[in-house]
Amino acid sequence: MTIAGHLAAGLLSGRCLIPIRYRLPLTGHRAIKQPIDPTTQMRYLTAILLLPYPSIVLPREMIMKKCPFCAEDIQDDAIKCKHCGEFLIASQNPRLAEEKVEWYFRKSFIIIALCCVGPLALPLIWWHPQATRAWKIGLTIGILVFSWILFQLSIDAVQSIKAYYQLFDSL
Repeated sequence: MTIAGHLAAGLLSGRCLIPIRYRLPLTGHRAIKQPIDPTTQMRYLTAILLLPYPSIVLPREMIMKKCPFCAEDIQDDAIKCKHCGEFLIASQNPRLAEEKVEWYFRKSFIIIALCCVGPLALPLIWWHPQATRAWKIGLTIGILVFSWILFQLSIDAVQSIKAYYQLFDSL
């Protein structure tokens, strides 16, 4: 039996006879076989019969996609999911763009790594996928200069501590 035959039989009997593989995500319960009202069945019939003709525009409620966060069906033009409240476009929610980066490339981790191991964390900056070459070069030069200054200060501190110990030994 064809899809149109399933639809016609369903309209006459008052229950949904559309095989599950042909159902469109309108109702949110595609996997459950349950009666669908005749209006919805006519929408299914219209959508299925018009699919071979791409120039014909389908009704807005026929064009659906799945939310990447909660897997519920939402409209194709949706910016924010009506079920879970998450933004679907990274430009609307900057936190979403930051979360797409691996955890070891996030700014907070790189700053902590630089504070702990200094220039040994430079590969995190150079392998960062969103950093431009100018930022990478500038940060590398700044970190190396800052590390050299800290190294010189620590050598001076050690020398002054040695001088104090020698002063105490002479007393």
